[in-house]
Amino acid sequence: MGWAAGRSSRHRHVKQRSRDFCLAIRGTYSVRRFSVLGVAWIQRRASVSDRDRFFFGRRLVHTGVINLNDTARGLIDGPHVAILATSNRDGRPPSSVIFIKRDGDTVVFTTIKGRLKTRNMTRDPRVSLLVLENAGRYIEIRGTVEITDDPYKSLLYEMYDRYMGGATPPPEPDAERLIVRITPGKLYQWPPVPETP
Repeated sequence: MGWAAGRSSRHRHVKQRSRDFCLAIRGTYSVRRFSVLGVAWIQRRASVSDRDRFFFGRRLVHTGVINLNDTARGLIDGPHVAILATSNRDGRPPSSVIFIKRDGDTVVFTTIKGRLKTRNMTRDPRVSLLVLENAGRYIEIRGTVEITDDPYKSLLYEMYDRYMGGATPPPEPDAERLIVRITPGKLYQWPPVPETP
């Protein structure tokens, strides 16, 4: 009895000392309290207009189906590293370093049918693409993909010509090459775009 009372007292003490940590962003959040390390699980339920905010110092430049701005075009067209994140069936986000090219205001890359990221994108077309420049600038594009066949592997040869100095791709006799096109829905960038007065 004394042990249970002591445990209840300690539990109340911990609950009183726990804090809710919320992002400094307008909108409505559902926060579960965690007393250990003061971690908060934040689920955001906000309108589209509420999402035009600063997130962790980055500037959310656009939402909806968008055109890329000059910064994004310059990063993609110039030397960069591109990292694609998809979503596993259990929700975990695997990432892959990929070769990309800009096609107007969309981004395309090549992959093979049956690979994990291909299966993920077939099941859930939402992706995140991070494009980094050596100087410290980066953009993140969040959007949806459209996957089409590339029986002649034309995009694969184009990527090798651009990124591998014209080298010939290794033979892939059994591979079914695909072209993945990302249509941007959101664009973040760092350094952020200065706010207009």
